[in-house]
Amino acid sequence: MNSDKTSGISGVGSALAELRARAKLSLAELADKVKTSKSALSKIENNERPVSLQLLERLAKPLKWRPEALILFCLQSKYRALMNPAVLAELEELETAINGD
Repeated sequence: MNSDKTSGISGVGSALAELRARAKLSLAELADKVKTSKSALSKIENNERPVSLQLLERLAKPLKWRPEALILFCLQSKYRALMNPAVLAELEELETAINGD
């Protein structure tokens, strides 16, 4: 298993958990697909550990997202409460354009 370092993006666990549920994958299934441990993913989803950009890139394919859109979605989810509604609308348009939805 790959050991992803503790530096990275924190506070995006709920967004990743939501996307994993949408993809109908268990923690164990997703961990296997991205070559990391179930425990590591659980800690990320519970915001006990940050997620590295490298792991986010690996998570994109099984979650059925483009890597750049996944990173944007996670950051948008993290900062949603702090953002101006106009900025949120622009980010959602950008996310759609990047992800091709």
